[in-house]
Amino acid sequence: MSSDILYRCRRGMLELDLLLESRVALVYPQQTAEWQGQIARLLELEDDVLWRYLIVGEPSSDPEIEQVCRWIRQA
Repeated sequence: MSSDILYRCRRGMLELDLLLESRVALVYPQQTAEWQGQIARLLELEDDVLWRYLIVGEPSSDPEIEQVCRWIRQA
């Protein structure tokens, strides 16, 4: 697995760090290139947006991002 992806999971917010690192480390290597790309897109978002999507549960208007967020939240 790319160490870059794990590094990008470290957001500086403990809740996000734990959620992202554990979920991505668990299954990222087995995912398709398309799914890995969607995870990479998610990690491009700002911390406050990730917080709202992953911790608060606010839905994303982007269906692909929302799909990845639901997958992470269900971990």
